[in-house]
Amino acid sequence: MKLQQEISFNLSSEKVGNKYEVLIEEKVEDGVYIGRTYMDSPEIDGIVYVHDDKELEDGFFVCVEISDFLEYDLLGEVIDEDESCQ
Repeated sequence: MKLQQEISFNLSSEKVGNKYEVLIEEKVEDGVYIGRTYMDSPEIDGIVYVHDDKELEDGFFVCVEISDFLEYDLLGEVIDEDESCQ
């Protein structure tokens, strides 16, 4: 398990600064949502904690720039809709 945590930590750290389309799945508190990228399978992979000041709807995609990470999960902010999410 420790080896897997180290591998996951290293892979997650490489994603900081990247932009991903994230499917919003639920609101966990004001301004904080849980979502998944195309790389994340439910109940298998990590999640993306998405922060945004405006209300986001479950089931919709938003473009998120990854700003930080945990062992298995990513943290990000919704970026301007005019910016490319590639």
